[in-house]
Amino acid sequence: MKIKDLEKYISNNRKRLDVESADDKMIWQEIQSHLSGKDNLKRKYLFWKAAALILAFVTAGIVVLYEIKQNPEQNGHDIAEKSFLSQQHMYNKAINARWQEIDSQQLDIEDFPWLMNELEEIEKVHLEYLKDMKKMGERPEIKHALQKYYVQKIRLLDRLLNEIEKKQNYENRKENDNIIY
Repeated sequence: MKIKDLEKYISNNRKRLDVESADDKMIWQEIQSHLSGKDNLKRKYLFWKAAALILAFVTAGIVVLYEIKQNPEQNGHDIAEKSFLSQQHMYNKAINARWQEIDSQQLDIEDFPWLMNELEEIEKVHLEYLKDMKKMGERPEIKHALQKYYVQKIRLLDRLLNEIEKKQNYENRKENDNIIY
């Protein structure tokens, strides 16, 4: 309904609405000047942007290839090997710190035979992994298994520390209960 009302209004008031007439020739010239100038500028800008991007990628590729040829020992395997060795070093430090903490408790760790048995078993597995690594080389599967070993050993040592702490808390409570009564 509203469109019909608008059409009716326009047809009834056409003379009043068409007071000025536009210069079609001038309008089209203005439109063409804007279109051709902006489109060319945009195309040129886009072209140079794409050229610069391609040049950057080609340059980066050349630099990487040059570096690889200059330093063949710096390939991905060596980097991964250094990363594995640094992780192994980090794990060993964490394990040694936990053993030092356990030793400082001055408790008989034989009070926790099940944890000691677990530690012995994973140590046997660790030695097998090291033998496999010597036989088969440093394969990713073996490295992954060794990482799992280190994590498991750290968890077991943490568990041992928690058990020692529980035992000490129990003994302290027991002493305090004896003092009170």
